[in-house]
Amino acid sequence: MAAKHRPLFAGEFAQHANGDYYHKLDRVNQDALNQYAKGFKPGEKTKGDYSRLTKGKIRSVEQNNYYWGVVIKMIGEETGCPTKADQEDLHKQLSAMFLVKRGKFGTYVESTTRLETDIFERYLQALRDWALEFHGIRIPLPNEVVKSDDYDYI
Repeated sequence: MAAKHRPLFAGEFAQHANGDYYHKLDRVNQDALNQYAKGFKPGEKTKGDYSRLTKGKIRSVEQNNYYWGVVIKMIGEETGCPTKADQEDLHKQLSAMFLVKRGKFGTYVESTTRLETDIFERYLQALRDWALEFHGIRIPLPNEVVKSDDYDYI
């Protein structure tokens, strides 16, 4: 007898003001869950299974500071995105270029906040390579950056 397939709906835990926790889904996963739920009868008992999506450490504060204070800032300044709002848009565009995931329920852009440290470093390297090849911007490595008034810091 074949095992029945049970889909996974990725999300994150959040907390209500009263202290209770709930599982918060992004739009893609919420749509997939809604579609899956149509196969159940109202009031039918169900069971949830929660597990962590990552085994490693999520990106570090230092990586995040380097990303926003050096990588995004340098690319933004060179490509006409000097303000924080412009750089937020730039971040979304770059994520959509380099962090697209294809899953059983559709395509989505992975959030940088959920990346493990090694995967986040591969993303940073991809951005450094892209910036150099397409814009002639040489972005220094983290160990080449010192705190200054020009960049946030590492």
